[in-house]
Amino acid sequence: MNRTIIHPPVIPVTVKIANNPDPVKKPVKKKDRIRLLVNTENSFEPKSIVRVNYPVTDKDFIVTGTVIKCEEDKSRYNVVIEFSDPDNICRVRMVEQICRIELYKRQVLKNEGRSITKTQAALEWIDKYAKDFMV
Repeated sequence: MNRTIIHPPVIPVTVKIANNPDPVKKPVKKKDRIRLLVNTENSFEPKSIVRVNYPVTDKDFIVTGTVIKCEEDKSRYNVVIEFSDPDNICRVRMVEQICRIELYKRQVLKNEGRSITKTQAALEWIDKYAKDFMV
């Protein structure tokens, strides 16, 4: 089972080296970890500990993970980050769904001309897509 979430590039995130990373409380088994693929302007060495900042709510949403792979993609980089801390795994799943809901809200406006609230977008997205969300 592929446990990699591909972050939608139209929703901005910031990835930076974690200078003082939080210790992983109790890492989950390898099979229960998830990975996040992010396209960024910075390159990172494998095994680097990074913080991913999602400015999708009123306050920034930050998770810490380990770079597994970094490949150049034109003038940017595809970075694969693995999360082994149960709290961060839960956060990544939740915030990536928030990103999908925001993307859905934008697509409804563009494609259907409907302006919907965040709540309406969440209810519609959950009804249509949540069961297929990869994790």
